[in-house]
Amino acid sequence: SALFWLARMLEAGDDPRFVARRLIVFASEDVGLADPTALTIATSAATAVEHVGMPEARYNLAHAVMHLANAPKSRAVTDAITAARESLLGGASIEVPEHLRDGNSPHGSIIPARRYD
Repeated sequence: SALFWLARMLEAGDDPRFVARRLIVFASEDVGLADPTALTIATSAATAVEHVGMPEARYNLAHAVMHLANAPKSRAVTDAITAARESLLGGASIEVPEHLRDGNSPHGSIIPARRYD
């Protein structure tokens, strides 16, 4: 049925670039880390829309739709970035650990500078 809705959108005149953008978002939001290739496939379909154009790019969009529809789903990325953002907006602040600070910059840390000459 995912291909039916893709065909319906394209035949109704929806911009294939919009469809491609939504596939990219879906690949990260709903498939995420469950299938790390999903984002690459969706991005490749979007690139094909730009380079190949319609009507041939419908095959690339269909390829991405079929892959995303059959991929395992995980919202871990969405949930994690949402939680981090809510924490930040709620006033949370965390200092950068000293071992991760830039010792080559006056803004980095009080630890002795380590120069890489």
